[in-house]
Amino acid sequence: LIKIEKLRWQLRQNIQQNFIKTIQADNIHDNQTMIQKNLNNHAILLGLLTGDRALMTSDIKNRYQQAGISHLLAISGPHVLMLASVVSLWVLAFVKYFLPNLLCKLPSRLLVLWVSVLVAWFYALLVGFELPAQRTFWLLLLTTLASQFLINNRPFLLLASVGLVMMWWDTTAVQQAGFWLSFVAVGLLMKFSEQVDNMNNIQIFEKSDTWQSENSIFERIWLKIKQEFVLLFKLQLWLFVLMFPIVIWFFGKISLVSVVVNLFAVPFLGLVVVPLDM
Repeated sequence: LIKIEKLRWQLRQNIQQNFIKTIQADNIHDNQTMIQKNLNNHAILLGLLTGDRALMTSDIKNRYQQAGISHLLAISGPHVLMLASVVSLWVLAFVKYFLPNLLCKLPSRLLVLWVSVLVAWFYALLVGFELPAQRTFWLLLLTTLASQFLINNRPFLLLASVGLVMMWWDTTAVQQAGFWLSFVAVGLLMKFSEQVDNMNNIQIFEKSDTWQSENSIFERIWLKIKQEFVLLFKLQLWLFVLMFPIVIWFFGKISLVSVVVNLFAVPFLGLVVVPLDM
């Protein structure tokens, strides 16, 4: 644990050194506004990468809370799985090129899953083994074990099992907001995904064969984008309404603009900023 904390401290020092180099390169020693802006940028990048908010000012934290996007600073599933996916795919490419016989004993799917588990374990430790990162690691581990031993995957049962493991691992977890927000959010996402899949199956069954020919490719692309945007808005509204009691219980306040802000913040930070940051 001491070595891990030392590694996190070294990473923070590297971020600060990069911040100093940026100031020197831009020659803005006397411009306090630009210096503070650069510091805020580096602090946010550090927070998005490791969940370390030590460099963040209270003003930045308040802005994220008021906008309802402070959850993006918590290291959770998207962060862990993104890094795990990149590393595991590189390992798979290496094995295919140099050790192809290994895939006869260990299928590529299981190889990717086990490498992802190892990466998730290391990343979760690096960020302090916070509850959302813990949940991702345990869920990934149980999914991998189920695939290894050909056990039927039941998502809600796996999620409940992970909750029990985490409560056994740390009995104070149930008193923390991160535990409830993390598990309730994932459960709601699973349920929403089920409903969307059911709706898509019904639409495919009812859709006529002439639909493709009646619309041009641009109209189909536009309709697809429109449908995805509406779906994303419904998802944000779904999470906002059903998580309202938990947020009020733990924080005593809620951001009414979070439904709209998350429509743009989640894709931008999750699909653009975090990958570039990594």
